[in-house]
Amino acid sequence: MPQLTEPKKSLPPLHTYTIAYITALPKEQTAVLATLDSIYHQHIPTPASDKNIYTVGSIPPHNIVLICLPTMGTTSAASAVTSLLHTFPSIRFALLVGVAGGVPRNGVRLGDVVVSVPVSGGYGGVVGWDMGKLVAGGKIAMQHAGGSLNRPGSKLLGAVNRLRSEYELSGIGVGRVLRDLEERGGLSLGSEFTRCEGVFGFSSEGMRIRVEEGRKKRAGGVIGEEKKGKKQVNVHYGLIASGNWAVRDVKARDALNKRFDGQLLCIENGGAAGVMNEIPSIIIRGISDYADASANEDWQAYAATVAAAYAKELLGFLHPCLDDNEMFYRSRAGVENDVTLGRGDIGQAKSAFSRQEKGPVSNPGIPPEYSVQ
Repeated sequence: MPQLTEPKKSLPPLHTYTIAYITALPKEQTAVLATLDSIYHQHIPTPASDKNIYTVGSIPPHNIVLICLPTMGTTSAASAVTSLLHTFPSIRFALLVGVAGGVPRNGVRLGDVVVSVPVSGGYGGVVGWDMGKLVAGGKIAMQHAGGSLNRPGSKLLGAVNRLRSEYELSGIGVGRVLRDLEERGGLSLGSEFTRCEGVFGFSSEGMRIRVEEGRKKRAGGVIGEEKKGKKQVNVHYGLIASGNWAVRDVKARDALNKRFDGQLLCIENGGAAGVMNEIPSIIIRGISDYADASANEDWQAYAATVAAAYAKELLGFLHPCLDDNEMFYRSRAGVENDVTLGRGDIGQAKSAFSRQEKGPVSNPGIPPEYSVQ
């Protein structure tokens, strides 16, 4: 289970937090908390204008800030991330982790994971499907560029591609994190977070699944792909639609998919469209329903957990962020590989360097200027 710190133990400095997790449901928050390696229970002083409730922890080498939105929707998410960046200005990336309704026409099934990445047609990975105006016939005229929002950013996409290759090489995937959650002694995580109706047990190769006919019929005949009694946690990469409303109609879902060139993998209302243009972000969604009339909460906890499990694995391939000065002084002090170096150590490195070389230090990113004598 996550290691809990003692209240009297000092909290890592706020400037060391570079990753933000954003969730929209309590179950999503619970799933994320279960995957953290450490949780710090100290209170963080915040401005009176900041309405967020922060939980801080870590998945080494990253220090992480977690918030759960008070309400669903893009407006709530945009307001929350503005306060987040004011209180934690060192945050470099946001991971929006939670659940969504899948588009089965494009191969997405219950319990799968969808990750936002750019696709053809100029889409950056997330589209705001209700960003526009309501016109005649109940149709929505898109506001700009088909509702496409900012791309996740090169560093995030690089980590996604590296993890994708790792899955292709090892063939294990998200299942190993889920297995670790089940095997952790003393973790009071309900079984609905690591198992769901029709799903039971884990192995290094993934999950075993049993499809119940009644549940399968209620879900429109689509639950998961059975392969010799085992089912992998499939990860899909592509386009996610975000809006303020939950979609609970087959025709509306399929119409949205058609509007975005048949590339839509899932639809969410957890606020992604309110965050993507504020900070480099990536959306990670577990599929809990099919955005139709049969949608319920049966798969929510499990879907949230597989999304959180993927997020944890992704952080393993996202290198820590250092500013130019830190990189410069670390290299001159010969400590390039020490990712635990603190600000005090940086100060010592600066002092040691200044004793060795007199005169001002040039900006490490700019060649020194030379004058003709």
